[in-house]
Amino acid sequence: MTPNATTSEAWRLGRRAAIEGWSIQPPSHLRKQVDKDDYENGWLAGKKEAEGLLQGHRPVLVGKRRAAPRVRLTGPEASCKLVWVDEAAGQAYDSAELALQGLKARVARDVELAAQLASQPPLKRRTEMSAA
Repeated sequence: MTPNATTSEAWRLGRRAAIEGWSIQPPSHLRKQVDKDDYENGWLAGKKEAEGLLQGHRPVLVGKRRAAPRVRLTGPEASCKLVWVDEAAGQAYDSAELALQGLKARVARDVELAAQLASQPPLKRRTEMSAA
């Protein structure tokens, strides 16, 4: 690792790429070998950091809905935060308990909507409407 590698732009790019789930392949604008090495070192550090945060956390399941734990970058310092993301709606929750409550509410709304739609009369077809 080069001196000040953790403060180099290439290292920060690599760390961000690993946390966001991108590959270890450095971007094409990094041409110097030193920058490529910094990127790779940052990627490895980010991957290790993300795996450490995710360790021991499980997805939350309610019915057919699932909220999976994900690592998100927050703030100008790009600090990491663990959130649970509803894979169907994209809604992020700060804890597994909040994800469970949110998924239960969504499932209840889905059931309510299904009941409301089932009580509606079927729509007329366009041919039936023009014949009348």
